[in-house]
Amino acid sequence: MKRTTKKLSQLLVLALLTVMMCIGASAAGSVTGLKQTEWRDTSVSIQWDLYPGANRYAIYIGTTPDNCECDGRYSSETSDYITGLNPGSSYYVKIKAYKGWGSEAKEAEALGWSEPFQVSTLPAEPAEPANFKWLDSTATTVTLGWDPIANVSGYEVYRYISYDNEPVVADIPAGSTVAVVNQEKASSASYFVRAYVTGQNGTRVYSSSSSSASASTVPGRILTSQFGITYVWNGLKRVEFGVAQTPANADGVQIVATTMKGNKKVMDSLKSDEIAFGTIKKKGVKYRARAYVDINGVKKYGPWSTYRYFAIPNAQSKSKNKRITVTWNKIDVASKYTVYISKNSDSGYKKYGTYGKKSNSCTITKFGKKKLKGGETYYIRVVPTLKVGKKTKKSQVYTNISQYISRY
Repeated sequence: MKRTTKKLSQLLVLALLTVMMCIGASAAGSVTGLKQTEWRDTSVSIQWDLYPGANRYAIYIGTTPDNCECDGRYSSETSDYITGLNPGSSYYVKIKAYKGWGSEAKEAEALGWSEPFQVSTLPAEPAEPANFKWLDSTATTVTLGWDPIANVSGYEVYRYISYDNEPVVADIPAGSTVAVVNQEKASSASYFVRAYVTGQNGTRVYSSSSSSASASTVPGRILTSQFGITYVWNGLKRVEFGVAQTPANADGVQIVATTMKGNKKVMDSLKSDEIAFGTIKKKGVKYRARAYVDINGVKKYGPWSTYRYFAIPNAQSKSKNKRITVTWNKIDVASKYTVYISKNSDSGYKKYGTYGKKSNSCTITKFGKKKLKGGETYYIRVVPTLKVGKKTKKSQVYTNISQYISRY
């Protein structure tokens, strides 16, 4: 009975050693470390760990783990570059290690197999986005849009600064074709958009960039020094307006003039840049401006400037006994009138006097401290001061007249 027990124990130990040897042989017979190192649309690169004693490897590939076949792909290195694959597809790869160089089992000794390993190619390059354009603006953003592309993962919008500086400013999912991008106030910039498809490893495949779209934020408030009355045509009885400086990112400037009392529009520079004297006879006028950008034929305006003010009294003069009598028509919102005199039409004016809102004439007898002289031509300005709410504004322009005094 004791001998039988001892013999049974020996058999169990032998069986256990056999199992352990089989497990060890199985582990030793596996090619390991298989991984994909490069992704392209029609090819992949793979590598694996060196198998002890192997000097040759056969590469098997298939669309499922069970149909991997070798089509003549061999490598003496622990890596391979597999071509001729379909874009955006998955494959399974198995590696068989050999010792020797024959292609048949009798000429080469098979040492071990790897487990099936999945690899993938990148998707094909998507189409280029079409009809990329500027859609809208605010003071700090621009809105861009483009036509949708089927079967893409999304879109990237990037701003052009320089050839080596093109930051991505928006990453838009495939369900949308509109990007709202932050941009500096009162600025312009150029943008591009590209579609992308994301591969199984997370790598993005991009389309060619679209054509560029330039976009501007809505212009800021224009300064009163940047626009105004450029000329008063007394002979033609017209007032001309203009812009001295258009804001850098603006496409144009609109100037609108209205009467101070009644707020009746008398000029819009988008239609005309002049006002006839008859339209504003005896009236105070206020005008302001705003810059705009043109978005596909639609003007997007910035804020209005502050107002500027003027009135043009119809002044006349006559002389007698070395005295000049000046008359003018009253302005509806005038609080007073100031009369100036000079011997030069463009300079040297001296204030002669100030007259109340009910006045419409004065008699000039002196130029400075000296009496008027015969044989001289004098130039007179009549400048109204206009009432603006509780404040007053001196008219930006005035009426200029000249009067010759006879020697006799």
